Order: sequence, then C-alpha cells, then structure tokens
Amino acid sequence: LLLSRHFRLPVWRLADSSVPAVAAGIVLMRVGCLLNGCCIGTVTSLPWGVTYRPGSAAWLQQLTTGQTGLLGFAGAVRPVHPTQVYESAAELLILILLVATERRGRAFAGRTFWLYMLLYASSRYVIEIFRGDPRGTVGIFSTSQFISVILVPLAIIVFATSTEVLKPDGSTALSFAECGIFRSNSLGFVEPDSKKPGDATYRVILALRHSGTNVKIEFT
Repeated sequence: LLLSRHFRLPVWRLADSSVPAVAAGIVLMRVGCLLNGCCIGTVTSLPWGVTYRPGSAAWLQQLTTGQTGLLGFAGAVRPVHPTQVYESAAELLILILLVATERRGRAFAGRTFWLYMLLYASSRYVIEIFRGDPRGTVGIFSTSQFISVILVPLAIIVFATSTEVLKPDGSTALSFAECGIFRSNSLGFVEPDSKKPGDATYRVILALRHSGTNVKIEFT
C-alpha cells in the first residue's frame, strides 16, 4: 500500500504483478525448508517419506512426543511427510496455472492476486493436515488453516461481486453495472457514430478517473 501510494500505482494491478514473484519465492523457500529440516510433516510409512538425522527437528519432535520411545535416545528417527515438497510442488502448479490463464476469461484488476489467494489458501489448508511441527492453533485449526478459512470465502466473494474488467491491452474498463445510467454532462460525452440524418447509432466515449488510472470505455 505504501509503495502504491508513493508511486501512485493502482493497488490491485500492483498486487497482480507481485504474485508470480511471491509464488516463485515460496517454491524456492520450501526447498530450503526441506534441506534445513524445518516445517516437517507427521510420521508416515509412505515410500516417499523423508528421514532426518538425529539432532534434527524431526528427531526432537518425535523424541519429545514419545513417537520413537527409548530408541529415540539412541538416535532413532521415523520417516515424515515431506510437506515442504508438497507445498513447493503446489506453488509451482499454481504459478503455472496463473501464468497460463492470466489473459483468459473475465479479467479484472486484482484477479490474479485473488485467484492466487484462493488456490494458495486451499492447498495450504490441506497441506497443514500433514504438518507435524508445533506452529500454533486457533480452536480446532492450525493458524494457517484458520487464515485459509477466512481467505477462501473472501476470494470467492471478490470474484462473484467484481464488476471491473480489463481490456486486452491491459487498460481498465468498467461494466455496465458499475457505470449505471450514463449522463453525458458528468461521465463524458455522446457523439453520433454517423452524421446521416435519422441514424440512431451512437458511439459513447467515457473518459473517467478510476483507481488512479485513466479509464476509457467505448461501445456502440
């Protein structure tokens, strides 16, 4: 918000442009978490389970919770879900999907951001089920799940109620619902598309100021 205000940039367009970098950053960050041994998963018998060394966060977590019993003192560590890989893979798929669909469907300022919020919150909620490290709770949810429960319906509401659309060239246009009843003395001017007498076809050009961006709407 501070950056948007300082450079006079549209907030939601700026948020849209930041999403690919954020998603790519999380992909790399979770690879680092895997190598570091943090953000670990619960114990699993699946063949892709990851076994960490004695002294790691997984070893300590299993020892203090009694999952390895006395063998834990001898360095026993059980395999855990690679939740870091799960999230990294999910972020990569989300990033690919966002890039592939950026110019498809009904585009509006903030669409990429809120679509990312919807997909990330949904995937994070599921991944949290397999997390085994202490990370705080809110009622029956982990902290991240609680935030996800808020973000998912919020993103759906934004998609359902948004009326602003973007033209193929990236400029902002407004839907009929947002413009309401056109008044030539306040929103712009109306000029005949043809000067032939009796021609009822008009071209309406609206020059508006919307979210700090010049908006021009043309239709016949």
